Amino acid sequence: MKYGRKLLRDVHGYVPGEQPGTENVVKLNTNENPYPPSPAVLDALREVSGDAVRKYPDPLASELRAACAAQYGYPSKDWVIAGNGMDELLAMTVRTFADPGDRILTPYPTYILYETLAALHGAETVFEDLTHDFQLSDGFFGIPARICFLPRPNSPSGVCPPREAMERLCETFP
Repeated sequence: MKYGRKLLRDVHGYVPGEQPGTENVVKLNTNENPYPPSPAVLDALREVSGDAVRKYPDPLASELRAACAAQYGYPSKDWVIAGNGMDELLAMTVRTFADPGDRILTPYPTYILYETLAALHGAETVFEDLTHDFQLSDGFFGIPARICFLPRPNSPSGVCPPREAMERLCETFP
């Protein structure tokens, strides 16, 4: 790409996981639900007016954020971020907190989008191998980085670090 940013020349696009073509497979790697929507959801969708869907929604999702803040006991909606799915929220995180040359820590194996987002912003992904039982190694807690992505549950293992590991990370990660 002649006119593209030099930073992006060696970055390869995100490649989604395997997409089997059979109808008898539940594709958890794309967060697909193997069940149809609840009849209540379908009824609610039928009640939506044309006016409600012909305009862009509030770009700040103010009502949703206020409801979430109230539900989870936050002081205000300013404590809640809304986005168009987790991938957008992850991208916003990297854009906000990582500069070129910064390090982003994550366990391995894990969601490969972390590495793609880091590369798009000139950051380095630092992988720390999980233990044989897919838990965080002791070394994970001593690695300096600007951001740490620690999914719960992890993908592809489906294992969650225990509460003690999460508390340790919160106490030790700068």
